[in-house]
Parts: sequence; structure tokens; C-alpha cells
Amino acid sequence: MRRNGLSTLTLAFIAMAAATAGFQQTTHAALVYLEEGGRVTAEAEYFSSRSSGSSHDWLIVPTEDTGPVLDQQGNPVNNPFLNARAGRYVQVLPDTTGGNGGTHDGPTVEFTAQITDPGTYRLYVRADGMEGNSDSLYARRAGETDYYRLTLGTDENFATNPWQGSGKLNTTGAAGGNPDPVTFNLAAGEHTFIIDQREDGAALDAIVLQKSTLGAPTGDGPNSSTILGHSLALTPTEDAYVRLGTPTQNYGGDSNLWVKNSGTGSTTRKSYIKFDVSTLELESIADAKLMLEVKINNSGGNPNDPTPQAYTVNVWGLDDGHAGEGWDESLITWNTAPANDTADNDLIPGEVTFLGQFVTPLINPAQTPDPVLVDLTNLESESLDALLTFLRADTDGQVTFILNREPTPGNNLTFASKESAAMAPTLSLFYTIPEPGTIALLSLAACGVGGYVRKRRRA
Repeated sequence: MRRNGLSTLTLAFIAMAAATAGFQQTTHAALVYLEEGGRVTAEAEYFSSRSSGSSHDWLIVPTEDTGPVLDQQGNPVNNPFLNARAGRYVQVLPDTTGGNGGTHDGPTVEFTAQITDPGTYRLYVRADGMEGNSDSLYARRAGETDYYRLTLGTDENFATNPWQGSGKLNTTGAAGGNPDPVTFNLAAGEHTFIIDQREDGAALDAIVLQKSTLGAPTGDGPNSSTILGHSLALTPTEDAYVRLGTPTQNYGGDSNLWVKNSGTGSTTRKSYIKFDVSTLELESIADAKLMLEVKINNSGGNPNDPTPQAYTVNVWGLDDGHAGEGWDESLITWNTAPANDTADNDLIPGEVTFLGQFVTPLINPAQTPDPVLVDLTNLESESLDALLTFLRADTDGQVTFILNREPTPGNNLTFASKESAAMAPTLSLFYTIPEPGTIALLSLAACGVGGYVRKRRRA
């Protein structure tokens, strides 16, 4: 089976920076909320980042709650609070009956919004306290020195006075009420909003950032906004290439995944890559990307000509339920590879699904210090639904991608395998809402996911 013609794929030539988490900092894989219709709504437990103070943290309740919260007399009080939107919220803990924090010294919890419709926006918080020493917090925009002090309720119930959109500008004291609307003039682009401790014990359930011309939220408020960059980056459980000229030889331990089309010639090679998705909710995927690092790209010769080539690579999915889905990288050969037409470069019709193509850039990896990456991004492939449909249809928790090449040009092309010191093949999955199975991962640890694993923003 052969697929001719190019699809409109974006080629990513990205220098990968090391993803490092800041000291006492937790990030949610570059989580960004998308403004739609002049509004952004964020669940507090799905923050973009947070930082510790000298003795306190914003903890997710009940996931990270470290014990009972005490009132001023040392008696346990209701915790969790009542009527949290998704049964979870964040709270400044431990509660030491009102330990005051400064305006810019943490602990902080931060939310990043992608604004497409510029203008004046007002921030509302769904927040509450439990007594007079836990009923206030600070809010500001990153990069600005101005801040708002907001006072809250005290009955441990988010539904009593559900949305607070006013505070007192640049004031640390408790007096003066909340006379100032919490507003910001926002240009198009990303903006980060910081909630800082004023009193420990304060709890935050959600935030709404919306055009000041819109009516204030009521009740539980609007649904959570689309999340950009809420992603998982998967590496293969198995990967290997197979070669026509050595049909019983196994190459599963090789650091290269070779892809070459010599027709019926002995040097024809195909590559197989398998991912375990058995613990994921694939029906919730909003976008997906398969990314590979190019290791060798030249036109052959003796010795190898360093001139790079624009090789066209086809990406196929092994059909769900195929008898060969259990292939083992330590055993796979040309003769045993699933859906392989052993006569030539083709695959067996009816056993694979075409997902798209990419073209390698005219860059020889040996001649540049930066990694050379290519990707198959669903929203930019020839069939808009091909990759998502393939992933969502999986029923057995195993997905296999097969790579073969168009016939010209005809020499050397390899990608890094998982055995390589370079980037392993990466399948990135993006969700518009937090996936239940990943709550602990997102809440408790900094994700080592670089900027290359990020949802492409729509215009």
C-alpha cells in the first residue's frame, strides 16, 4: 500500500530546552486557559504554577490536605469547605489562625490566560474563609506592582457569597471594605494572574476573568474554559526497524529507527513504534502530535554525502485489534512485523490506517548543534480527524505507528529510537479539560515537558 502526495504539515525545527522546575515550584505542563467570548474560567486546583512561602503552601484539598484545620481555639473546623465546584479547591495551609503574608512574598498560586479579545477585564474569585483570621487574599497581574486586597466570607461555604470581584487597591490593612473593582487592561497575548496569601486558611475554588461589560457570575459560575497545553508526553514501550535484506534479523536494540524505500531492494526498511495508552481516557483527547528527532539525513555516497534531503515519510496506524499488536521489539523481524508486505516497501491493505505524512527539513543533524524535529500534528494533517479518530477508536490500550517512505530521494534517513541518547519518539496528547486519571500527576509533581509539547493555538 502506498500513499502519494504531500499533506499540509508543519515541520518543527525546534531547539529543545531542558525543562527545569523552579525551587519549590510546581507547574502543570504549561497549562494555559483560553479566553473565549471575553471570558476565562479556571478551576483553582488546575493552576498554571504555584510557589511556597516561608512556612505555608497553597495545597489542593482534599488531595494534598495534611490534616485537620483548627480554629482560633484549636478546635477542628469543617474541611473540606462546602460546595466546591469539582469537589476540590486550594487552601493556604497550615492554618495558624491568621498568619499574615506580604503582598509579594508568597505562597502564590498562578493562572495563565491566553487573551484574544483585548480590553478591560474584571477578575472574580470564588473563595471563602472559615473565621475572621482566614478571610482575605491578594490578587495581582504578573509584571505589575499594583495589587488588590480582597476580603472574603467566613462560613466555609463557597455558595454563600460565591463571587468576589471587588477589593481595595494597594492596601494591606483590613479596613476600608472592597470599593475597587478588580480590573486589568489586557492586550492580546498571555497574561498570568497571581493569588497571594494575606491570611492562612483562606480557600480558593475558582476564578473568572471576563470583560468588564459582562454581568457578574452567579451560582456555580460558568464552565471551565478550554485548557491549552494540558498535555501528556508518552514515550514508546517498543520501537524497532525491520529490513528486507535481512528478513529474520532483529534490530530492536538499535538506537536508530531506519526508514528507506528501495522497492524490492535489500536496503528497504520500515520502522515500528508502540505506545501504551491503557490507562488514558482517549475519548477526551482534543489534539495529538507524534514527534520524532532526525538522527541521519544525507544523500548517501562514499563516504556519506552530508547533503540533507527532503524525504517524505508516511505515518500509518496498525488497526485496532490486529493480531500483531502484541509485537515485541526484541523479537520483531521483517518476516514477523505486523501488516508488513514482505515483498517490498508497501503495507498490507485493510490492516493499517493512513494518518498523514511529514517531510524532513533540509538540515543535516551532524551539521547543526540543535536537534532536528519533525512532527505529525492532527490539526494540520491532510485528514483533520485521522490521528484523533485512530487514537479514540483504540480498545486494547496499545497503539502502533508504522513509518515507510516515498520512493525518492533514496538514501539515508533515521530517527532516534528510545534506546538513543537523543529524544525518543514522543506521542503528545492534549486535553481541553483535566483528565481524571492524571490529577495526581498534575497536582503533585513538576512535569518535565518542554515547550515542544504544547497545543498549537488556533488563530
